[in-house]
Amino acid sequence: MQSQALLRFTRGELISDEQAARVHELAKRILQEIGLEVRHAGALERLRAEGFRVNGERVFFEPALVDEYVDDMRRLISPWAASPPPPDDGRLALSVSTYSLYVHDVEADCVVPYTTDRLIEMCKLVDSLADDGVYGAPPGIPTDEPPDLQPVAQYRIAALYARQGATPVDPTSARTVNYLLDMAEVMGRPIHGLPVYMPTPLRLGGESLDVVLACLERLSYVAVSSMPSTGASAPIHPFGALALSAAELMGGMGQ
Repeated sequence: MQSQALLRFTRGELISDEQAARVHELAKRILQEIGLEVRHAGALERLRAEGFRVNGERVFFEPALVDEYVDDMRRLISPWAASPPPPDDGRLALSVSTYSLYVHDVEADCVVPYTTDRLIEMCKLVDSLADDGVYGAPPGIPTDEPPDLQPVAQYRIAALYARQGATPVDPTSARTVNYLLDMAEVMGRPIHGLPVYMPTPLRLGGESLDVVLACLERLSYVAVSSMPSTGASAPIHPFGALALSAAELMGGMGQ
């Protein structure tokens, strides 16, 4: 008879309160002295009209205004932070990315682009593993579809071939985002919020912002995400990278 031990993970403190305060102060200095490059004419003009200091495409944020906004955000999220965590049964769950453009063709033993047919096959595979704690449908992007239609095709395929398919994918086109929102409502999983991804370093603009602005009246909230690469698009020193990321998030949310 074999006994099974549950695999659990623990970690110590990643950053002290004092270090967090230093990162926050450095992020405010970045926003005040370097500012945020806003690559969207409408957003730039709105910030200028609201009294922000603007130089070309760069917008600067005063520390007092940043602190005021951070305090508002802390009050907003405090009920979520106080919520008890979901029950933990000790099992590990695996999540498959929905952003893959390629898949390993086992028979040919080579990596090939995702097509509609290959995505259907992989959706069925992921679905067969759902009871074992494997999640993520659709597990890729059908590259044989036009770019504007790819998220719509993803969602349709997942809804048809995977029990997890009612979970919407991120829209990537301002032209078709409202169709994706309609599909999510039909599936009983309405989309209440969408992400805006900040192009590091210190830029606001691009595809995700266009998508959000194309359906802003249908959203309850907008999430801002930053993905700096230490030593490439961000300082190699960890605290410098943290400060840059914090500045991007605070500046992006302040828009």
